[in-house]
Amino acid sequence: MSIRWLWFPAAVAVAVVVGVALGLLTDTDSDSEVQSSASSTSTTVSNDPTSTTTASPTTTVTTDDTAGTTTTTEGNSVPVGFSTQWGWFHTGTSTGELPAMQPIPEQTALVVADFDGDGSDDIIVGGRRGENALQLMRLTPSGWSTAVIEPDELSIEAGGAAHDIDGDGDLDLAMGGDFSSQDVWWWENPGADNIEQRWTRRTIKTNGGPKHHDMVFADIDGDGPAELIFWNQRSETPTLWAATIPADPTSAGQWNRDSIFFGTDASEGLDAGDVDGDGDIDLLAGGNLLVNDGSGGFSATEIAADLVGGRALMAQLVAGDAAELIFDSGEAAGPTVWFQWDGSQWVRNELRSVTNQGHSLDAGDVDGDGDVDILSGEMRLEVGDAARLTVFLNDGAGSFETRDISFGMDNHASSFGDVDGDGDLDIVSKPFNWDTPRLDVWINSEATALANGWQRTVIDPDRPDRAVFLRAGDLDGDGDADLA
Repeated sequence: MSIRWLWFPAAVAVAVVVGVALGLLTDTDSDSEVQSSASSTSTTVSNDPTSTTTASPTTTVTTDDTAGTTTTTEGNSVPVGFSTQWGWFHTGTSTGELPAMQPIPEQTALVVADFDGDGSDDIIVGGRRGENALQLMRLTPSGWSTAVIEPDELSIEAGGAAHDIDGDGDLDLAMGGDFSSQDVWWWENPGADNIEQRWTRRTIKTNGGPKHHDMVFADIDGDGPAELIFWNQRSETPTLWAATIPADPTSAGQWNRDSIFFGTDASEGLDAGDVDGDGDIDLLAGGNLLVNDGSGGFSATEIAADLVGGRALMAQLVAGDAAELIFDSGEAAGPTVWFQWDGSQWVRNELRSVTNQGHSLDAGDVDGDGDVDILSGEMRLEVGDAARLTVFLNDGAGSFETRDISFGMDNHASSFGDVDGDGDLDIVSKPFNWDTPRLDVWINSEATALANGWQRTVIDPDRPDRAVFLRAGDLDGDGDADLA
């Protein structure tokens, strides 16, 4: 029998105590760990991009337990993963531990950022096909709180970005319209004291074609203020735009915008970062790397032709000069891959050969070992209960261990964020149209020392009734608390 000890915020302390008690009453002696190593074919893209070669990086797959126990959360039949490296505690609206959200049929957008300035990340969910277009969820000293900050019905598309648009010191929000809307909007944060009131909505764009799947704020011309970079997939020519924030965005009309790149109506995915280390911001968009010439002009190299419509991310996965490029399958079935620059070409490495509708992709140091890990999540639309939420743990040298956190949930735009303010990365996940309105949060607990090294001693094997109480105390006189 093994004991899993998890730390959680005070707001969910009762659930933690119950969870520990249930762990002591449940026979977990059959926990086992199954691992397999898989070699994956790697392709390379040269600077021009014509050259290819092959390599064999390794991915280790952990499917069950001492590395990933599967248990069941009360009121939810979806498996929950626990790890001996760290603990995950699943909470959400479905368990009743997060307050219920207002109805919205399709939850299209998720942005995780510290909107109230308290040091922990908050959650904004955007949706369509009904009222309550934007809902805010955050953990306060008195517990989880939810509020509708945009009550109107809007056709919000996937994506969205947080940025201090009006320069008042707090984060505002930008989102774009879907296939039925030519609009791009921004919402003014009313400040921490009024954070749960309706936010003022203003317009960035009202013409030029609909669908704005993915956006990011970045200073691409090096003048200091960031521009809003966004896709416009159904303009006359599908275009990646850069819109300049006006001097006074609270009184301006539409923002001036310039085209950066022309894609296809399938082009999706967008991230910004200095990939080549020259001090300016490059872009990863629609399967292409757009290298900045220093003045906001870009030269394009096609990196992943099969993932033009996938998720895209830049991150320093391996120590070196160039950041790595990460892609997930997006709205189709396809691979989850990353590319590394070897000095002359981009080498393709496969994390998973088939990810079904991998519409969630994020990166961050989730296990606290100093290197960047990868989050990937599948939607339920095609695979149902087989849909996975996965963390790929990086060893810092280009090999990853696969940890499946959950099965059967609909993961759409799921991401990392420190929602409890304890300094580590949690996971925020939402569905697209399954069981909406819904929000799931996986609290990350740095519990390595407490999760290992427990010794079980049977005091009374012939007790007359089942054990129903749990008590802590220093039973062996060594100065720390034991459990009985």
